[in-house]
This record gives sequence, structure tokens and C-alpha cells, in this order.
Amino acid sequence: MFEEEQKQKRKEQQKERREALKQAGICVVCGKQPAISGLVHCQKCRDKNKERLKEIRKKRKRQGVCILCNEPALRGSVFCKEHKKRGDTSLPK
Repeated sequence: MFEEEQKQKRKEQQKERREALKQAGICVVCGKQPAISGLVHCQKCRDKNKERLKEIRKKRKRQGVCILCNEPALRGSVFCKEHKKRGDTSLPK
């Protein structure tokens, strides 16, 4: 029970921190650099995240699972039935 309360308190603190950084126009990831206009991340953190996602997608593709959700991909596709059906097939390069 005590551990659950700590988790909840930490979650609330993180939410408050993120909101304060967002309001100040500071990147919510690193908390140091100015965020890109209209966004919540700085360019450096955006680039890092883009590379991280690219690696995750490559790994999932090799494993034969949906590159978005890790569910089994349809034969001849990199997407699962649900993502193919919804049309979530356009990804940033």
C-alpha cells in the first residue's frame, strides 16, 4: 500500500514538472533546452527519440511483429491487422 502511494505521488510530481516545463517553453524530456516552437521537445531530444524509434521499428520488423504495437504482423506487411485496418501506415522517415 505504501509503495502504491509513493508511485502515485511520484506520478503527480512528474505531471506537475512536465506542465511547468511546458508552460515555460522548455523541453519536457531534458528540462534544459528551449522547446521547438509549438512542440514540447527540443531538437536534440526529438532527434534522439526519432533514432530510438527507428531502431525499435527495425528490430520489430526483423521479428515479424507490427512495428507500431509489437503484435504479430500480417504476412507481407510490417503492420498488424488492427493498424493496417485503421490505416496507421504512414510513418515519418
